[in-house]
Amino acid sequence: RSFHVAGVQTCALPILAVEVRRPRQPWAVALFVHGSGSSRESPRNLRAAAALRRAGVATLLLDLLTAAEAAASDGLLWDVPLPVLAARVSDACAWASRQPGLVGLPLVLFGNSLGGAVSAMVAADHPEVVAGLVTRGGRWDQAADAAARIRQPVLLAAGTDDPQGVYLNREARRALGRERTQMVAVPGAGHLMEEPGAIEAFTRVALGWLRERWSPAHQPL
Repeated sequence: RSFHVAGVQTCALPILAVEVRRPRQPWAVALFVHGSGSSRESPRNLRAAAALRRAGVATLLLDLLTAAEAAASDGLLWDVPLPVLAARVSDACAWASRQPGLVGLPLVLFGNSLGGAVSAMVAADHPEVVAGLVTRGGRWDQAADAAARIRQPVLLAAGTDDPQGVYLNREARRALGRERTQMVAVPGAGHLMEEPGAIEAFTRVALGWLRERWSPAHQPL
């Protein structure tokens, strides 16, 4: 069942909490897949989502864990097999693609840390639904098999102060292929991009990348 409150649509997939916000006449949908120890209320994802909506992108944020799972593990994802998490994201993608006002829009996954690995698995398995993939500090070491099967455009982002993230992005780009992959290093940012201005810098790059590929009118940033 779903319901609308002040322009916000929320629903309960069988076990997950999901929130959808739609600007007027959206031209794309960004589905955020959080990392371990986080939730749909990640402050960085919320700020990135707000900036995307101001530019005309609908956003969907969901919890990967049920309430019981989150309480039992302090929100850590590692206790749930990645294929199970990927199935939950796949269900959310299918649900979003059927919603009024979103039908036919390109759906792009925004996965951070372990959520990036989950997003890669979903993109590889569901190219008919997922138009593109953006990872922020993505744990591509957990999705090595998926990388070789992804055919959609991919934006890889990591902070310059996250050496493991930069290394994993470089390895992922080799597996994905340079022709459909762009990589960006956010100056002075760590793995979570908690530093002042880091998430905003990432979002500007991600929005420009989205506009190049899917915006009906290429607007200047």
